[in-house]
Amino acid sequence: MSNDWCEIEKVAKSWIYEAAQIIKDSFASSIHIETKSNPNDLVTEVDKAIESFFYHKIKEAFPEHFFLEKRGLRKNYNH
Repeated sequence: MSNDWCEIEKVAKSWIYEAAQIIKDSFASSIHIETKSNPNDLVTEVDKAIESFFYHKIKEAFPEHFFLEKRGLRKNYNH
């Protein structure tokens, strides 16, 4: 995929709608909640699924890109 900003915006918006549907579909079932660093730092299986969804979409469309996180630069997704 090119780095044309209009095309990137169009693709990103389509991913957002896909992710929204995943989230909406998750409302029909119970979710598993875990804590991360403390009892107030919560993460659900839906959170992890959405993170994975975006990671894989971005890596597929933009394989030369990297991810910047609180912990630093990430090249590979390992969830």
